[in-house]
Amino acid sequence: EAVLHTEAALDTALAELETIRVRVSSKLGASEANLDGQELTDLNNHLVMATGIPAVAESLRQAGNSVGRVAIAKPEQPSNATVVASRDAWLSHVKSGMPDPWQNALEEGVPEPERLRRAVGTKVRALPIAEVPRAMMWGLVIGIILAALGIGLAVMGIPSAEIAVRVVTAAVGVAAGIGAFVIGRRRQRTAGIAAAHEFEERAREAISRVTDEYLVQPAAQVLDRHRRAREGLSV
Repeated sequence: EAVLHTEAALDTALAELETIRVRVSSKLGASEANLDGQELTDLNNHLVMATGIPAVAESLRQAGNSVGRVAIAKPEQPSNATVVASRDAWLSHVKSGMPDPWQNALEEGVPEPERLRRAVGTKVRALPIAEVPRAMMWGLVIGIILAALGIGLAVMGIPSAEIAVRVVTAAVGVAAGIGAFVIGRRRQRTAGIAAAHEFEERAREAISRVTDEYLVQPAAQVLDRHRRAREGLSV
């Protein structure tokens, strides 16, 4: 009789635990959202565009193709509407398939849009922007001097008054002048492209770090708790 009574109590306890497990499991989703997929890439790309990063890079490339000075664009803090929309889209993704309690936990865990907006703006505005050297202008100046020198020597008959020598002297001066300009132009263009690429890469990395801190990690903490609960209650 004692053994039978113990088994009955154990069965009752197990049944109660199973009821609790089923009840808790009904408040869990079937899986967790991927935090490192296309949604995160789209989010970062959206913020890159909103801060004017492509405009800065394009102005650096233009500086590499211009003899004169080019005004370099500056990155800016994204608008409140843009950040709100980006945050909402991210939350919609990470909350997908989650029951209400977990959706509420995600809402509470992710910082408010204004904090994210200030963080993004602070990061991008603190990025250094390389100055593109004006090698093309100096190449043009040196080229004109070399061409003028060659022609001047030819006119003065230096090193020889013979026509053939004068022609060669002038041609060498003009060729050297053109070469100086081409070299200067190539160096400046290469520097502009390199500066644009470097700035864009740094800006993307900075924005990625902000979104990781303010969006990915807070969501990951909640989803990790959800995963442990889901796996612990699975049978």
